[in-house]
Amino acid sequence: MFSLVACSSDNASTPSESPTVTPTETPTETPTEPPSETPSDDEFDNATDLIGKWEVVTDSEVTMTYEFTDNYEVKIWSINGESSEGIYEIEEGNLIITISGEDDFSSFSIDGNSLILTKDDGSIIEMTRAETSVDDESDNTADLIGIWECITDSEVTMTYEFTDNYEVKIWSLDGDSDGTYKIEEDKLTITIMDEDDVLTFVISDNTLILTYEDGSTVEMTKAE
Repeated sequence: MFSLVACSSDNASTPSESPTVTPTETPTETPTEPPSETPSDDEFDNATDLIGKWEVVTDSEVTMTYEFTDNYEVKIWSINGESSEGIYEIEEGNLIITISGEDDFSSFSIDGNSLILTKDDGSIIEMTRAETSVDDESDNTADLIGIWECITDSEVTMTYEFTDNYEVKIWSLDGDSDGTYKIEEDKLTITIMDEDDVLTFVISDNTLILTYEDGSTVEMTKAE
């Protein structure tokens, strides 16, 4: 919170004579800087092309993956078991990945299914787009959107409503709750009150089967 500090001037005697007025010079105008340029179409294309999972393959083995989402999140995994999550942004052809408050700058280029990251120290990481998931995840997300009902003895006892902006509303006989969701391959993560619930899911026609980590399952039908 800003505190307001009162400013007071010292008392001074008023001179008997009128002060001489010195003409003031007209200040030199400071040139106005041109407005920043609108990001090019290429940058928007690169942001779209970047979305998905990319793999570093060494001796036919995946040693590292970068996964970029359409909501500017990134997950990084390496073969030694280390993983980290953060956010990313693109500025003037540079990729900025922020993890735990630290920024990592790289220039990058995408050519088909190849992604090349060039770090500030000159090191280069060459990656290949993973064959799985990007289209499948998009299809799964599209199929998931809508209202799903759990019916017991001809009565609706629970509903899940998934929206296209990754929000979920859950209603049951015990109450209701709101949260968010995300999809990674066949994993559905529902976050409510900062708590994650990770499930696997399968959609077949108008049937959704959710399998919880404890092995329990819920079968739901898409509302008409």
